[in-house]
Amino acid sequence: MTSGTLTELSESSASTPDFTEQPYVINGASDLLVELFGEKGRHSRCAMSVNSLPLNICVEVELIAEVEQ
Repeated sequence: MTSGTLTELSESSASTPDFTEQPYVINGASDLLVELFGEKGRHSRCAMSVNSLPLNICVEVELIAEVEQ
C-alpha cells in the first residue's frame, strides 16, 4: 500500500498589474486537498502573478507530494 503527504502547492495566475488577490485564487485548491486528504493534505503554499502562461491558460497549479511505500 502506498501513502504520502502533500508538501507544497504553487500557483501562477495570469494577472493584470492591479490584481493583487492571487492567494485567493489558490484557496479553492488548498481547501479541496485538505478536505480530501485530511491532515496529510496540509501543505505550504506559494501564489504568484505572471504576465502570461502557456496556451493562454489563466491558472497553473503545481503540487509536490512525498510518497511512501
